[in-house]
Amino acid sequence: GDRIEVGDLVATMVDEDARLSVKKARARLEFAEANREIAASSAKAAATERNELVEPTRRVALAKASLLQLQAALSEFPTLIRSAELERDQLQDEIDRKEPLVDDGAVAEGVVVRLRMKLDSSEARIGSLREQRKAAEARVEAARAEVVASERDFELLVHETLELEKASG
Repeated sequence: GDRIEVGDLVATMVDEDARLSVKKARARLEFAEANREIAASSAKAAATERNELVEPTRRVALAKASLLQLQAALSEFPTLIRSAELERDQLQDEIDRKEPLVDDGAVAEGVVVRLRMKLDSSEARIGSLREQRKAAEARVEAARAEVVASERDFELLVHETLELEKASG
């Protein structure tokens, strides 16, 4: 062999393989980072979509619950009105029985006057209950409209969400 002295070039290493390995590693890293960003964006979009659907779902449920409460309150009015009418009829019967007795002195006139006042109060209560029933009916109709509107809003949101998914996917 050849004689070698200090400082002589003995071999040349080809660093091309090492450079290619570094480039591949960098490309894999960039690809992984891009995938991570895509996954994070997808997760954020899914959370936003879920949150956007939660509020309309809650609104529909609240509208339905409100409607049920109002319908229950409305259903009490026939009984309340009928009870007030019965009370009125009883007062009228009592007046009809006692009024003729006032002239004979068997019943004091003050008793009949108080019964007439109670009868007037009972008539006013019946009128008030009938007006309250009309107001309750109007509230029920408004609640029905709110249920329909909230359900339509929800359906539109779902439809828009599906359309956006089709457009992006």
